[in-house]
Amino acid sequence: MKLFGLLRKIFPKRKTKSINKTEWDVLRSFAEVIPSQLNRDDVVFFCIGTNRVSGDCFGPLVGSYLKSNGYKNVYGTIHDPIDAKNITKKWNEIPKGKFVIAIDAALGTFSYIESFAVFSGPLRPGAGIGKDLPGVGDIGILGVVNLKDWKSDSQILSQTSLSLVIPMVITLSSALMKRFPIPQQRTVNVFEEDVEVITYLKHLKGEYYSPLLG
Repeated sequence: MKLFGLLRKIFPKRKTKSINKTEWDVLRSFAEVIPSQLNRDDVVFFCIGTNRVSGDCFGPLVGSYLKSNGYKNVYGTIHDPIDAKNITKKWNEIPKGKFVIAIDAALGTFSYIESFAVFSGPLRPGAGIGKDLPGVGDIGILGVVNLKDWKSDSQILSQTSLSLVIPMVITLSSALMKRFPIPQQRTVNVFEEDVEVITYLKHLKGEYYSPLLG
């Protein structure tokens, strides 16, 4: 199934979503779907996914990256993930009136791996991998972390390499931090500096990949 077909399944009756591979692409898409007057105090980052599967930890890792860089308005990290069991509870904890940016992993065709789909309207968590959960968010961001093929989606996500997921986490997190900056804030690369994140990744896959190390 082509990614655009997959996205039409996830987001029926909506226009085709932007597909982005670079930080600049993502920022350009942000300009199309995020009102220009919004600042970081107006938004909530709702990062969906389990911390038990390498492919599905994309959302929680983005949440942890933002948290480590001083963002308080983050729901969903590797230490406190949002999954099918607690998503309704976590959603109800969000203060009224916030603009919610929902983030999740997805599967697609080969040419769209390592891409980001940025779109207005609710994100349906897990819809691309056969789950039926309520839509969340004012806008959604999907990170296409692996190929959708004949294998079960859960098997594909569990076999997804962290060497692919980590650069995607950095790209999206950097774009979000540029769009909603914290003045005079030094960027913390959690994959290099956060002992808890590094330990978690080693435990998850028995390996540690860093795109910033030779």
